[in-house]
Amino acid sequence: MRRVLVAPLNWGLGHATRCIPLIRHMITQGHEVVLASDGRAGALLQQEFPECPYYELPGYDVTYPQEHMLLYWLRRIPHLYQRIQAENDALQEIASVAKIDRVISDNRYGIWHRSIRSIILTHQLTIPIPRMRSFTAPVLARLINKFQTCWVPDAAPPHDLTGTLSANRFIKIPVQRIGRLSRFKCHARKEDIYCTAVVSGPEPDRSRFEQLLRQHLQSLSAPTYLVSGRISGGRNSSNSQSQLTTLHSPTADELESILSRSKFVVCRSGYSSIMDLLALTKPAILVPTPRQPEQLYLAAQLKHHQLFDIQSEETLNLKTFKMEGRIIEPDKEVLDFKPHLSAFLD
Repeated sequence: MRRVLVAPLNWGLGHATRCIPLIRHMITQGHEVVLASDGRAGALLQQEFPECPYYELPGYDVTYPQEHMLLYWLRRIPHLYQRIQAENDALQEIASVAKIDRVISDNRYGIWHRSIRSIILTHQLTIPIPRMRSFTAPVLARLINKFQTCWVPDAAPPHDLTGTLSANRFIKIPVQRIGRLSRFKCHARKEDIYCTAVVSGPEPDRSRFEQLLRQHLQSLSAPTYLVSGRISGGRNSSNSQSQLTTLHSPTADELESILSRSKFVVCRSGYSSIMDLLALTKPAILVPTPRQPEQLYLAAQLKHHQLFDIQSEETLNLKTFKMEGRIIEPDKEVLDFKPHLSAFLD
C-alpha cells in the first residue's frame, strides 16, 4: 500500500477534474491518497474526496492578461519562480508530516521531491506563443526534468489531440502517453435539456464568460443549464423568466448526468473539457478564451472534428447549433492509464 500525494494546479478546474479517475482508482486499490492544492481546485477535490487528508499549497495568483501575452509572461517570470519554490518548500513539510512515498503533480513544477518518486502529469510541454517557443521549450524542460517521469494524458500520434503542445526535444526524462483522462463515462440518456453551458478558467475571464453565457441562455425558450464553476457560489437557482437553471458546485455524478441529458454543451476549449466531451461523445460549441494561446491552438486543432463547432465570444450563437449531417466520431485509440499507475506505485 502506498501513500500518494496528488497535487493539481489551481488554474481553472481542469487539472483537478482530470486527476479524479487516478484518485478513484488508487482508492479502490487500497492506497492512501493525500490531496494538496489551493483555491477552487482544492475545494473541488475536498468535495469529491472528503475522506482524504488535504493540505493547502501556495497559489500562483494567475489571471488572463489584458495586455500583450509575451510582455505579460516575461514580467511574470520572477513571480512564477518564487511560487514554484514556495510550493516545493511546502511539499518538503507535507512529505515529512504525511509520510508520503509517491508524488503525482499536475502542472505544479515545484511538487517534486529528491528522495520520493515524483511524476508530473501535463499535456503542455511547450507554450504556443508566437516567437516564444525557442525560449519556453528549454525553460519548461528544465522544470520538467526535475521529475522522474512525465505523463501526457493523450493518445499516441496520429490519434493525439495535443499536437506540438506535447512535443519538446529538450526533455530528458521518460515521457509516457497514458491515454485521455476523464471523470466521466458515456451513458445513453434521454436528451431532455437543450444545452448546458460550463464556465471555467481564472478570473476575470471566468465571470465575464459566465455573464455572456447567461445572456444567451436566458433568451432561449428551452430547458438549459449553466454550471458556473464557482465552488462557493451559494445555492443552485432557477430563473423564473426563462427555463435556465444555474448550478454552482455539482458533484461529478450530477454533472455527468446533466451533460449526458444535454443535446450539446457550450464551454471553453480547455484540454480537460475536451477530454470529458470525448468520453461522453457529446457535441459541443467550443469558445476559446481570448489571448489564451493553448486554448486557441487546441480550437484550431479540433476545427474539423465532427463533434465540435468552434465559435468566438463575438459570434456566439446558441440558437442555430445543429448536428444534422455530422457524424459523431468515437474516441480513437483510448489508452488505459491503469498499467502506468500500477507500475508507478510498485
